[in-house]
Amino acid sequence: MIANVQPFVVTMMQKEDFLDFKEASNIYLSTQKLNISKAQWIRIDQENPGKVRIREILNDMEEWKVVNVLKRGVSLDHLKTINLPLLTTKSQISEEKNKI
Repeated sequence: MIANVQPFVVTMMQKEDFLDFKEASNIYLSTQKLNISKAQWIRIDQENPGKVRIREILNDMEEWKVVNVLKRGVSLDHLKTINLPLLTTKSQISEEKNKI
């Protein structure tokens, strides 16, 4: 006998559940100094929010370069209180599939 096991939890999401993190990052973050295309190692840790450490060569003897990715005038307190903008794209789910 095969048990009826449901391994997934389905959550119906509303339009308000989808947030636009790209728009929020454009408002609050500046990554030009990060020079991500040259980074070989990237380190992000919770002890230094708003700062990203990078190394540009694959040698652990290189010092970490610390880059502040918050825009000028933006503090960690701002990030704690922001209202993230809603995503404004149209749903890609067809009406038939949505009924299931």
